[in-house]
Amino acid sequence: MAKNPDWRCGGARGLPLNMTRRWDGEAERERMLDAAGFGGAHPDSARAKRGFLLYDAANPTLKASYKLPFCDILDGRLTAIASGVSAAKAFLNRTDAPKRELDRAGAIIADYERRMEEEKKKEKSAITASPLFYGVTDPATIARRMVNTPLALHAGAAHQVTALLRPGASPLAPLARLGETAGDGGSSPHLYAVLHGVAVIPVKGILVPECGPLQAMFGFGGYDMIGAAYAQALADDDVRGIALDVDSPGGEVNGCFDLARDILAARAMKPSCAIVSGGAYSAAYALAAATGHIYVAETGGVGSIGILALVPDFSKALETAGIAVNVIQFGARKADGLEVLPLAPEARARFQADVTVLGNIFVQLVADARGISPRAVAATEAATFLGADAVAHQLADGVCSKSRALHAFTQTL
Repeated sequence: MAKNPDWRCGGARGLPLNMTRRWDGEAERERMLDAAGFGGAHPDSARAKRGFLLYDAANPTLKASYKLPFCDILDGRLTAIASGVSAAKAFLNRTDAPKRELDRAGAIIADYERRMEEEKKKEKSAITASPLFYGVTDPATIARRMVNTPLALHAGAAHQVTALLRPGASPLAPLARLGETAGDGGSSPHLYAVLHGVAVIPVKGILVPECGPLQAMFGFGGYDMIGAAYAQALADDDVRGIALDVDSPGGEVNGCFDLARDILAARAMKPSCAIVSGGAYSAAYALAAATGHIYVAETGGVGSIGILALVPDFSKALETAGIAVNVIQFGARKADGLEVLPLAPEARARFQADVTVLGNIFVQLVADARGISPRAVAATEAATFLGADAVAHQLADGVCSKSRALHAFTQTL
């Protein structure tokens, strides 16, 4: 590098823009320079300039002559990365380039930032135009999904679900309460963050088989997104270990046990753990247990290893209101659980049989994942345990804060 480099603005405008790729400046820098032939006999400096905000015009054939990358090579094409543009902007004024070149680089950044805002608006419009935007705000839609079916859900959150069934319930207020109770589902475009080589995957909110962005905003999480993040982390060469960041009361049985078994099997590929800052209850505990090692905060809780089903009965309320519902059915069990009829003993027995079968599967899964006897798991009677008590009952392995847990796990890799 020359003693007095001649810094000029390089970066190209109008490149394809990627809004979601995780930024690793050093890796992107090397890929761009490799694509421009640096390291060979005839590096293409003109091609290299396009992906960097600044370059040294006095020494354009040297790798060290290129500063502030904001692009990557995707599918063979030079592509601007939104997070790379933000990173370059943060360091622009720390360079010793002349003001005229800094101004040119600032104009390029401003151009990409305008495009980034346009892309965000398009994404927001697509969400609000989707049927999901309307369906998720309808309490009856959510209630119908969560009743008359077995749930691996903490009783406190189940109470919030029953609130959705009350006559005159506001479409938004119960969802807001669910969001406050269950935690922040998050709506980041990235499936996980990487900290010190560890992929941190959020497990937040009431868990359902599939979760869209608006459902996440209201405190729901999806087994589909957790599974996709896990698969991506297993294939990511930058990831040495996987940590589930858990704060969830659990949720639907559908999808839970399959995902837990996938996580259990993946332990042979990369080390994993669960970090519980708030609660890992019921279905969320099934996922945490599958990782093989659980860190829990002193005031965090685990457990609720059991199954329940919410079977509403509005028959008395309808009778009081002078409303009679005539149910015409084919098949003796067809109307079991219908909320306009009292729950018959035979129907209760059928629901209980399903709950018992699923409860035994849950107990065996936890026993296999934790290496303890099914009898010991069943003996908890779906109780919940805080911090040190969870460790004493072999449901967790250590008590510490989230940051200390991440540090401890990193040391084991």
